[in-house]
Amino acid sequence: MSEHSDFTDEEIHAVRERFEETTMATTEEKNARLVKLRLVDGPGRLNSRGKAILTMLQGPRTATKAEIAALIRHYTAKTDKEKAAANQELLDVNLGYVSIYHGYVWLNLRGEMLWHHEMMRSR
Repeated sequence: MSEHSDFTDEEIHAVRERFEETTMATTEEKNARLVKLRLVDGPGRLNSRGKAILTMLQGPRTATKAEIAALIRHYTAKTDKEKAAANQELLDVNLGYVSIYHGYVWLNLRGEMLWHHEMMRSR
C-alpha cells in the first residue's frame, strides 16, 4: 500500500502511466486499466477519484526556487553539456523522468503543471 492510504499503488501507477511514458503499455491498455480500476467516467476522462490522484501526483502549485531554476535551465540550455546538466537537475528535483521510448528526460506531471503555471503567471 502506498503512503497515501486513500489510493492504492495500482491506482496511482495507472494514473501516472496515463500521462507519462514510463511503461510499454499501449494507450488502449492504459485506458483499459483506468476503466478496470474505475478511475474514468468516459474515454480518457478521469472521474473525481482519478482527478484526486492526478492532483496528488502534481503536488502543490507553489514551486520551490530549486524547481523554478531547474525548469528555466531545462528550457534555456543550448549546448549538449548544458542540456545534460539541466536534465540531471530536473531528475534531482523530481520534476522529470526518463522516457522508456526515447531515453530522453521529459517533465513529469509535477514538472508539466509547474511549467504551465509559471508560463501563465508570466503572461
